[in-house]
Formats: sequence, C-alpha cells, structure tokens
Amino acid sequence: MHNLLTFSIFSAVSKTNQAKTMSQAFLLQLLALDGISPSKAAAIVAKYPTMRLLAAGYDNCSTDAEKQLLLRDIKFGIGLRNIGPVLSRKLYRLYCEEGALI
Repeated sequence: MHNLLTFSIFSAVSKTNQAKTMSQAFLLQLLALDGISPSKAAAIVAKYPTMRLLAAGYDNCSTDAEKQLLLRDIKFGIGLRNIGPVLSRKLYRLYCEEGALI
C-alpha cells in the first residue's frame, strides 16, 4: 500500500455538509498543515487513525527525544520515503508542547 489519496477520496472527505469520522477529521487537520502532503497525511492516519491514538503513541515513548522522532520512520508515497525527523519534530511540537492541540 502506498498511502496515496485519490481525488475521489479526498473530495468525499473534504465535503463540509456531511458528518466525518474521527479519522477523516484528523486527516483534514493534517492536510491543513504546511509541509503535509496528502500522501504523508494518509500514511500518518494509517498508523495513527485518530489524534487520541497519536497521543497514546506519544505517551508510550519514554523520552522527549523518542517522542520527537515517533513519526520519523512512517513510510509514504510511491517511493516509500520516510516522514523524516524534521516533520516528526514539527508535529510533536504541535501536538505535545504547552498549548498543544491534544
């Protein structure tokens, strides 16, 4: 699986006049962030389908350094590239530091 979003899936998830699952809402939130492509967002949501599960993933880490790199090795896209440490740290700051979203 390459974790690519097709236009039809993206279009269906993006409609504002329908109820969304927690995974769909999390996906849309990720897509709103700078540096997150549809394939990166889909790969993250495949591993952590909701923000609550991502928070649990962070809670299972024993150090801040481990938390910062939690998402680093998630594969995305056709070439199965890694999310990488820069984006992983960015998402850690967004979701885990003081005033974070979760």
